[in-house]
Parts: sequence; structure tokens; C-alpha cells
Amino acid sequence: MLSSSPRMQPIYVGLLLLCLAQGSLAARKYVNWFADSKGIFQPISAGTCNATLKAYNDEYDALGGAWWIDLGLRKYSPIYGLCRDQMTCIINNLDEASKASLASGQVVLGLLPTLLAVISPSIAELALLSVHRPLLGGLISIGSPVTRLALALGPWSKTTSTVVSVIQYLLVLGSGANVLWLAAELGVRSILSWGCTRSWPVMLWAAFPLVIHLFSTVGYRLTLDPTTRHVRPPVVLHKQDSFFTPPPPSRIASSLKDPPQADKSGPFTSITSTITNEIPLLPIQNPSTDVQVVENTPASSRLWTVIKREFIPCAAHPDTVINNRLPLEHPNTRVKVGIALNCFAGFLSCMHLLYGTVVFASFNFIYVLDVISNISLRFLVSSIVCRLVILLEIAGMRGARMAAMAQRGQEKDDSVVKFTNGPNGDEAGKLIGSRKPYRRQMRL
Repeated sequence: MLSSSPRMQPIYVGLLLLCLAQGSLAARKYVNWFADSKGIFQPISAGTCNATLKAYNDEYDALGGAWWIDLGLRKYSPIYGLCRDQMTCIINNLDEASKASLASGQVVLGLLPTLLAVISPSIAELALLSVHRPLLGGLISIGSPVTRLALALGPWSKTTSTVVSVIQYLLVLGSGANVLWLAAELGVRSILSWGCTRSWPVMLWAAFPLVIHLFSTVGYRLTLDPTTRHVRPPVVLHKQDSFFTPPPPSRIASSLKDPPQADKSGPFTSITSTITNEIPLLPIQNPSTDVQVVENTPASSRLWTVIKREFIPCAAHPDTVINNRLPLEHPNTRVKVGIALNCFAGFLSCMHLLYGTVVFASFNFIYVLDVISNISLRFLVSSIVCRLVILLEIAGMRGARMAAMAQRGQEKDDSVVKFTNGPNGDEAGKLIGSRKPYRRQMRL
């Protein structure tokens, strides 16, 4: 039985799309062509090179279109030599202008993976999004084979969030389907110079980003604090402090004399605020439950929360900030494994780019106009759509955080309590009157 874990949903979607495209992988060569290439190569293939084409088709029919032909197995089978004979015959009968156009198309195709890597979302962006919306992150990794804009959006209403989420999934699903379908077309309508009968290399290139995405996402999750990665606890005060009752002045005087040091776990777990003359007291609705622990939540409740979050844009998430990190001074095994997985994902990304360059530069019989209009533009559109969606989500995270900080700042201004007298004379009042700022640690 398949697991119902939301983390596995991107894998299931990828396998489903691969199965839909698998039917065209083992297709017969020299039958399907791209639109502009058909008028150049098909007359030569079916006319001048008819003898070698007939020999190839007869052998293909005798083997019954066996699945191992496309995988390149049984390399001593005559089918491979007959396929190369047909490819050589077509190339030898091309005029010089057509050969130049074919070479230009191969150059553009060879550069295409690098161009896509420049405009596509980075693995770090996908890992960040997948903490909030794993299914959308997985689909984006399929739809696009990095700099962040200074954009902040949200918070949004429920209606706006629903409309935006539906549009996002339609765009990303369309982009992923376009990439996989185009990869299947490339495998059928072109010939690899180093694998005449093979159609799977380009499909592997199109689907492999999902594997990279899986490693980077798991690695990123392992570096998060498991008790707070799903919730953003509010500012924590002492339980005996309430909204209307200030803390004892002795604590204030002590804090003013010896300001607390910054949290050694780094900027991921806390922020500091400089306060002069005023001690902000933020309201606590329920001090005993404000800091939620994920492990104490039932699994069914957590699953339902993840599913609901998946279909809500990050700009509308009530707890968008989920970046509490574990301390790095003395990393435990969990953090080390997470860092190792992230490094491995980066290595796989480099290998994927190199592999894509080799595959695309080896395609034959694709006219340069087809390379630009039917291949490059379609890949670029999918990558740009996915890039815009992930930028929208990151902007939503930024906007939700800014809105939360602004709201907390307003609450801080509304709940300021000024102290002018200390427990022993004017000790606290003197410290406050000196207007020397101190830094008070606030946990997010």
C-alpha cells in the first residue's frame, strides 16, 4: 500500500507523469519529425535512403518493438547497426546549408540546459517552499529543469488565497506536463548520435530534478528544530507576567544592569530589539500552550494541517516563518546528515546540468527553427512560469512576516508600561532616566 505521507506526494505525481509519457518512449525511429524538420529530412529518409530504412523497419518488426531496444540493451543486436546506417545515409545526403542548420540547432540545444538553469528556481528556493507546500514544490521541480526579488505580498483574504492557489496549480501542472511531453517528443522525433535507438536519456533529464528536490528538501528539514519547524511560537514572556500586570521592577533593574547576551544559536532562532525608556509587554492568550510542540500533536491532526497548508499560498499562512534552526556550534547527527544531503543535492545538480548538455548537444535531425520555436521556447515558458510561482510564494512568506512584525510592533506600542521607581529608591528610575538602550531577547 502506498504511503499517505505528504512528503511522498511529489514522488507519486512524478511517477504518474512518467507513466503517462512512457508509452511513447519505445516508438519506432524515422517516423515522427518536428514540423520544420519534416520537410528536410523525411524526403531523404523515405526516398534516397529507402533501402536502409526498410532494413531497419523489417528488423524492428521482427523484434516486435521490444522494450530493450529503447534502453540500448543487447548492443550486439543488428537493430543498432541498421539504425546508425540510416542516420549516416541521411546526413551524407544533406546539402551544405542543411548541415549548417543542423549544426546550429545542436549548438542551441547544447546551451539550452545552462540557460534553463539560470532562470529556473534554485534548489534552496524549492527546499524552502517545500517546508510550507511540499506538493507545489515537487511539481515546480518537474516544471522547471537566483536571485530573489525585493517583493513582499500578503496577507490575503480567504477568497484571494483560493483563487491564487488554483491558478498556481494549473500553471505548474501545465508546465510539468509540457516539459514531460516535450521530452517524450524529443526522444521520438530525434536521434541521439551516441544512442540511435534510445529515447529514455531525455526523459531521465526531465524527471531527475525531482530526485534532486527530494534530497535538498529532506536535508533542509533535518537542519530545522523538530519541535518548532511547523509552528511559529509567539513572543514568550514569563508565565507570571500578564498583559496588565508588569513584571517585578527588580527584574527590570537587573535586566537593565546586565542586558542578556544574544542567543548563540544564531539569527535563525531569535531576534533582538533595542528598547529605550520602555519595557514592552506583549499579551499572552494562554501561556501554557503558546509554545506548541509538534511531537505532542496527533499524527492525523498534523497530516490534516499539512494538507490544508498545501492549498493555501504562503502569503495567507498564519505561521509562515518556519526557519528555527538547530545550533551549529555543536551539530548533532541530524544536522550533519542534513548538511550532507544538501551538499549531495548540489553535486547532483551539477551532474544534471552536465548530463543535459551532453544529451541535448547530441540530438540529430532537428532544424534550427524547430529548436527555437518548438523546443527552446516551450522549455523557457515552463521555467519562467515556475520561477514566477516560487517568487510569488517567497514574497508571500516575506509579506506575512512583515505583517506579523508590524502587528506585534503595534501591540508593543499599545502595551508599553513605563517604570520610574525601583524597589530600592530610584535605582530603576535612574537607569531609565539615563536613556541608555539595552537589548532584550525576544523569541520568535
